[in-house]
Amino acid sequence: MLVPRWALRQWELPPECSSHTKERPVRRPRRHTIRPPSSRSLAPTSRASPIRPQPNAAFLAFDLKTSTVKSDLVDVMRAWTGLAAALMRGDTSADTSLVSTGSTPGKFTMTVGLGGAALDQLGIKRPPALVDLPLFPGDELEVAVSHGAVFVQLCSDDAIYLGGAVRAVRAAAKRVLRPRWQMNGFRGAAASTASSNGRNLMGQIDGTNNIAVSRASTGGPVWGDAVSPAWMTGGSYVVVRRFRMFLSKWESAGSSTRDSAVGRHIPLGAPLRAHKESDRST
Repeated sequence: MLVPRWALRQWELPPECSSHTKERPVRRPRRHTIRPPSSRSLAPTSRASPIRPQPNAAFLAFDLKTSTVKSDLVDVMRAWTGLAAALMRGDTSADTSLVSTGSTPGKFTMTVGLGGAALDQLGIKRPPALVDLPLFPGDELEVAVSHGAVFVQLCSDDAIYLGGAVRAVRAAAKRVLRPRWQMNGFRGAAASTASSNGRNLMGQIDGTNNIAVSRASTGGPVWGDAVSPAWMTGGSYVVVRRFRMFLSKWESAGSSTRDSAVGRHIPLGAPLRAHKESDRST
């Protein structure tokens, strides 16, 4: 599945609002004509924590309704700002489904981004890097579950709490946004605390070449510093792709076939003709 890149910005609760500020970051969209609310419900923070892996995630994409104007989207962002702050504190009053009642936030985080379609519809010039991705070889894209104008990523250690958060996020935006698709994901239970990479459903050690937290905290390959336009400074981009796994065929294939398919020895995670996961491919 192909989704365009999105402009992102991170926010979190100021210290006076929560004793768990460092553990519960939240990010919100780039600040162009859409500005943070005047209240101090959320404040800018450091950029190291958002890339912390978490066991459970929900990815939501929305379209702007045809009549949507900038002020409508401002209202949604303000509503989501307050909602994110509440959910990070463990306040589930916005979840009228009661799904999350009695659950704990589990280091809940919320990330919001704007896609090219949103900027185009609102008459805002796209950043140069915000381009629609081409069709890649082997892609079999379904339009109904691709693309979108607004992107939301919700993460938590508690899958039930996450389910309630999804409902609250949708309800807060229903006047302005139309749901387009949703995709849920998970990692091993130790994802947020383990110092090593976990395995995916193919048995492969996943994340070997991911950017280390220490390299992603400022600038570099993740965060844009001193970029154009100025409102993208401190922001980033995300691309979401869906891969279909034919696990029965995968598991019936020989070990050498599986190793060749991923370019690594699956038991150790080492590149072919190497011995350790951290070795470089030759």
